[in-house]
Amino acid sequence: MIKRLARYKIYIDRSRWYFVLIQFFMIVIMFIESQGFVLEFYHYPLIVIGVLLLLLVAGYIDRASGIIKAEQQFYADENPFFQEMIREIKK
Repeated sequence: MIKRLARYKIYIDRSRWYFVLIQFFMIVIMFIESQGFVLEFYHYPLIVIGVLLLLLVAGYIDRASGIIKAEQQFYADENPFFQEMIREIKK
């Protein structure tokens, strides 16, 4: 039962980020419209594609600069479970 609940929690956590992405697109579109630009129907897919490309570039820069590696190392160092595993392996 606990494993099933954990699996569903993981599903919900993963899907939450897709909703955040949709909200982000909506915020970008609302910002553009609030600046006085009138958007036609064909502008919306272009905005979505443009924002996705910007996010991909930001993710690539994050990975290429090594920030994500340092962040993951920090979390691994702070996680007591991993620390216990490392101590066991070293023994």
